[in-house]
Amino acid sequence: MKKITLITIILAFASMGWVVPQDIIFEDDFESYMVGEFPSDPWYLKYSGSGAANQIIVNDQFVSPNQSLLLECNPNWAGTADVQLSSTPTIVTCEGYVMAGHENGGPDFGFQNPDIGPWGTAYASVGVCKNGNITCNDQVLQPGEANKWYHIKIKYNSSLDLCDVWVDGVLKGKDITCSTNGEYTILRLSTHNSSNVTKGWYDDVKVYTPDNQPPLIISVLNDQVACKNDSIAFEVILEGSHPIHYQWQKDGIDKPDATESAFIIPNVKPEDGGEYRCIATNDYGSDTSNVAVLTVEFAIPTTITGFTNVIEYQVATYSVELQEGHICEFLVEGGNKIDGTENSITVHWGAAGQGYVKLLETSELGCMADTNTLYVSIGSLGIDDHEVQSLSVSPNPFTGSTKIEFELVQPEKIELSIFNHLGKLIEAINKNCNSGKNSITWQAHHYPKGIYLIHMQTGKELITKKIIKL
Repeated sequence: MKKITLITIILAFASMGWVVPQDIIFEDDFESYMVGEFPSDPWYLKYSGSGAANQIIVNDQFVSPNQSLLLECNPNWAGTADVQLSSTPTIVTCEGYVMAGHENGGPDFGFQNPDIGPWGTAYASVGVCKNGNITCNDQVLQPGEANKWYHIKIKYNSSLDLCDVWVDGVLKGKDITCSTNGEYTILRLSTHNSSNVTKGWYDDVKVYTPDNQPPLIISVLNDQVACKNDSIAFEVILEGSHPIHYQWQKDGIDKPDATESAFIIPNVKPEDGGEYRCIATNDYGSDTSNVAVLTVEFAIPTTITGFTNVIEYQVATYSVELQEGHICEFLVEGGNKIDGTENSITVHWGAAGQGYVKLLETSELGCMADTNTLYVSIGSLGIDDHEVQSLSVSPNPFTGSTKIEFELVQPEKIELSIFNHLGKLIEAINKNCNSGKNSITWQAHHYPKGIYLIHMQTGKELITKKIIKL
């Protein structure tokens, strides 16, 4: 029966992590194909050698049970059978049986990339009976005979560009240097000879991740910049034998309960900033990730300046000192925004009660500062209100004009502003006044009936009075 198994990649983020399992990536014993035909998908014939009709399944030579693959070459024209691998782990093993039909023939078996170089690039590949020897990357491993099956096993570390080779269960070559040009993608079976028509047979081939391997972290941790209260995650991808223990560290100190392949920090705080790394350990060794830096950005809330005690229907301005690159947004409760700039707001307060100005501040990186709120007490102001002694209006209510009377302790310049019920300035009077009693008559004949606010600003205080025109 045909045995082809494609690896299952397990993607488990927090509980198991990105770990390439120790499993069969590919295997085939060539038993399910028709004799006399080239094996079907996923095999494909890259080079046809002595002709496509000669690259076939046979039953006169085999290891087990009854069939093998024959590849035949012409001089300087190889016959190859390739299979695309579903995954390419850093540490990988292939093994199979190979037999040469000529003592100077060259069946090859191993990992390649067909898209690099004019004929592809071999990384960890063993040749049987190359000038009477079994070789790996031009290193002689032992003598080789024609018409004899050899069991070849190659363990390849693509991170170190090294491989180990066993022939018939005996280690024949260790840490053999492999090509560094690119990465392997296929398993290739290839028969070639520079001067003779040569046959090569192949049986029981498979590719798998090896057992008893120490952890090997194959991913890179990236530096991260997060806003305060964001959630961030670091994660490692590795290969190795289970079980694997993970330990995350911050600034070289173990993080309690951070023992999974993914390390998540919800609601990041400024003190979470620092250097992070992961140490993976199993029964065969350990590996440590690179260090990644977490930078926590946060906007320091800016102080709101302005009146915290106002009179109902008073107009007041609130502002902040704008930080470079920051964007400010103001929210108002208990009044209406009637004007503003990028760092200030003018509020027409409403009826007596409590109100506030709230600042939403965003840094140039898009990080929100803690909400800053200035609470405002809105005092009552009625027709019979006697809380303000220095400003009186008579008559009030009035019809055409009214007299504004006030008393100053010392000579002073006053600014008298009159607003309508929408908070719009309709008239402004600036006047140098003497100490003692003063008066200004406001001619309001051309203004409509309604509620108006009088603001009298001296050098030290702002006094507001509500008046009504009938």
